[in-house]
Amino acid sequence: MKIRFFYILLILFSLCSCFSKETEQIINKVKELEENGKIHEAYKVYISHIENKLDKKENNQTKYNPFFYFILIGDMYLRNKNYDAALSSYLIARSRKIKKEIIVDRIQLIAKRYIKEKKYQKAWDLLEKYKNLDELSFSYQLSELHKKMVKEEQKNSE
Repeated sequence: MKIRFFYILLILFSLCSCFSKETEQIINKVKELEENGKIHEAYKVYISHIENKLDKKENNQTKYNPFFYFILIGDMYLRNKNYDAALSSYLIARSRKIKKEIIVDRIQLIAKRYIKEKKYQKAWDLLEKYKNLDELSFSYQLSELHKKMVKEEQKNSE
Protein backbone atom coordinates (compact mmCIF):
# COMPACT_ATOMS: atom_id res chain seq x y z
CA MET A 1 0.00 0.00 0.00
CA LYS A 2 2.80 2.43 0.92
CA ILE A 3 4.69 1.80 -2.29
CA ARG A 4 1.57 1.97 -4.48
CA PHE A 5 0.57 5.31 -2.97
CA PHE A 6 4.08 6.67 -3.52
CA TYR A 7 4.12 5.57 -7.15
CA ILE A 8 0.75 7.19 -7.79
CA LEU A 9 2.17 10.48 -6.52
CA LEU A 10 5.30 10.02 -8.59
CA ILE A 11 3.24 9.40 -11.73
CA LEU A 12 1.14 12.49 -11.05
CA PHE A 13 4.27 14.57 -10.65
CA SER A 14 5.86 13.21 -13.79
CA LEU A 15 2.72 13.92 -15.83
CA CYS A 16 2.71 17.54 -14.74
CA SER A 17 5.19 19.62 -16.71
CA CYS A 18 5.47 22.15 -13.88
CA PHE A 19 7.56 19.68 -11.87
CA SER A 20 11.20 19.45 -12.78
CA LYS A 21 13.75 16.68 -12.91
CA GLU A 22 15.04 18.17 -9.66
CA THR A 23 11.66 17.53 -8.03
CA GLU A 24 11.68 13.92 -9.19
CA GLN A 25 15.16 13.50 -7.71
CA ILE A 26 14.00 14.98 -4.41
CA ILE A 27 11.03 12.61 -4.26
CA ASN A 28 13.25 9.61 -5.02
CA LYS A 29 15.73 10.68 -2.34
CA VAL A 30 12.92 11.06 0.20
CA LYS A 31 11.55 7.63 -0.76
CA GLU A 32 14.95 6.07 -0.17
CA LEU A 33 15.35 7.79 3.20
CA GLU A 34 11.84 6.78 4.25
CA GLU A 35 12.40 3.15 3.26
CA ASN A 36 15.50 3.17 5.46
CA GLY A 37 13.53 4.55 8.40
CA LYS A 38 15.16 7.98 8.22
CA ILE A 39 11.94 9.96 8.45
CA HIS A 40 13.47 13.04 10.07
CA GLU A 41 16.12 13.26 7.34
CA ALA A 42 13.42 12.87 4.67
CA TYR A 43 11.48 15.71 6.33
CA LYS A 44 14.60 17.91 6.20
CA VAL A 45 15.02 17.19 2.48
CA TYR A 46 11.43 18.28 1.82
CA ILE A 47 11.79 21.43 3.93
CA SER A 48 15.02 22.38 2.16
CA HIS A 49 13.28 21.85 -1.18
CA ILE A 50 10.32 24.00 -0.09
CA GLU A 51 12.70 26.81 0.93
CA ASN A 52 14.48 26.51 -2.41
CA LYS A 53 11.19 26.71 -4.29
CA LEU A 54 10.07 29.70 -2.19
CA ASP A 55 13.25 31.53 -3.17
CA LYS A 56 12.54 30.78 -6.82
CA LYS A 57 8.91 31.86 -6.41
CA GLU A 58 10.01 35.21 -5.04
CA ASN A 59 12.12 35.58 -8.18
CA ASN A 60 9.19 34.47 -10.39
CA GLN A 61 10.98 31.28 -11.43
CA THR A 62 8.23 28.87 -10.36
CA LYS A 63 4.46 28.93 -10.87
CA TYR A 64 3.20 26.31 -8.43
CA ASN A 65 2.66 26.51 -4.70
CA PRO A 66 5.70 24.97 -2.98
CA PHE A 67 3.64 24.39 0.15
CA PHE A 68 2.11 21.41 -1.66
CA TYR A 69 5.13 19.52 -0.34
CA PHE A 70 3.49 19.65 3.10
CA ILE A 71 0.93 17.25 1.64
CA LEU A 72 3.76 14.90 0.71
CA ILE A 73 5.31 15.33 4.15
CA GLY A 74 1.95 14.50 5.72
CA ASP A 75 1.60 11.47 3.45
CA MET A 76 5.02 10.28 4.55
CA TYR A 77 4.00 10.60 8.21
CA LEU A 78 0.69 8.88 7.46
CA ARG A 79 2.47 5.90 5.87
CA ASN A 80 4.59 5.66 9.02
CA LYS A 81 1.55 5.87 11.35
CA ASN A 82 2.48 9.23 12.84
CA TYR A 83 -1.02 10.61 12.48
CA ASP A 84 -0.54 13.75 14.59
CA ALA A 85 2.44 14.85 12.48
CA ALA A 86 0.52 14.01 9.30
CA LEU A 87 -2.41 16.14 10.41
CA SER A 88 -0.11 19.02 11.34
CA SER A 89 1.49 18.91 7.91
CA TYR A 90 -1.89 18.88 6.18
CA LEU A 91 -3.07 21.84 8.25
CA ILE A 92 0.08 23.79 7.38
CA ALA A 93 -0.65 23.08 3.71
CA ARG A 94 -4.23 24.30 4.17
CA SER A 95 -3.05 27.50 5.84
CA ARG A 96 -0.82 28.07 2.80
CA LYS A 97 -3.70 27.95 0.32
CA ILE A 98 -3.58 24.31 -0.73
CA LYS A 99 -7.05 23.29 -1.92
CA LYS A 100 -9.49 22.33 0.79
CA GLU A 101 -10.54 19.17 -1.06
CA ILE A 102 -7.03 17.76 -0.78
CA ILE A 103 -6.96 18.45 2.96
CA VAL A 104 -10.42 16.92 3.45
CA ASP A 105 -9.29 13.78 1.64
CA ARG A 106 -6.21 13.46 3.82
CA ILE A 107 -8.10 14.01 7.08
CA GLN A 108 -10.50 11.29 6.02
CA LEU A 109 -7.55 9.00 5.32
CA ILE A 110 -6.30 9.56 8.87
CA ALA A 111 -9.79 8.78 10.22
CA LYS A 112 -9.90 5.58 8.14
CA ARG A 113 -6.55 4.53 9.57
CA TYR A 114 -7.84 5.10 13.09
CA ILE A 115 -10.95 3.05 12.28
CA LYS A 116 -8.84 0.24 10.82
CA GLU A 117 -6.85 0.20 14.07
CA LYS A 118 -10.13 0.22 16.05
CA LYS A 119 -9.36 3.63 17.52
CA TYR A 120 -12.92 4.70 17.00
CA GLN A 121 -12.95 7.58 19.46
CA LYS A 122 -9.89 9.16 17.84
CA ALA A 123 -11.52 8.86 14.43
CA TRP A 124 -14.74 10.35 15.80
CA ASP A 125 -12.95 13.28 17.45
CA LEU A 126 -10.96 14.02 14.29
CA LEU A 127 -14.01 13.98 12.03
CA GLU A 128 -16.03 16.11 14.45
CA LYS A 129 -13.24 18.65 14.80
CA TYR A 130 -12.83 19.20 11.06
CA LYS A 131 -16.41 18.63 9.97
CA ASN A 132 -16.68 22.29 8.99
CA LEU A 133 -14.34 21.64 6.04
CA ASP A 134 -16.87 19.35 4.33
CA GLU A 135 -20.06 18.99 6.32
CA LEU A 136 -21.72 16.41 4.06
CA SER A 137 -18.77 14.09 3.61
CA PHE A 138 -17.68 14.15 7.23
CA SER A 139 -21.25 13.72 8.50
CA TYR A 140 -21.62 10.63 6.31
CA GLN A 141 -18.35 9.22 7.63
CA LEU A 142 -19.43 9.97 11.21
CA SER A 143 -22.72 8.17 10.58
CA GLU A 144 -20.89 5.11 9.24
CA LEU A 145 -18.49 5.21 12.16
CA HIS A 146 -21.39 5.39 14.61
CA LYS A 147 -22.90 2.24 13.09
CA LYS A 148 -19.57 0.46 13.38
CA MET A 149 -19.18 1.56 17.02
CA VAL A 150 -22.66 0.31 17.90
CA LYS A 151 -21.97 -3.06 16.24
CA GLU A 152 -18.67 -3.34 18.09
CA GLU A 153 -20.34 -2.50 21.40
CA GLN A 154 -23.08 -5.09 20.81
CA LYS A 155 -20.50 -7.69 19.87
CA ASN A 156 -18.51 -6.99 23.05
CA SER A 157 -21.58 -7.15 25.30
CA GLU A 158 -22.57 -10.63 24.11
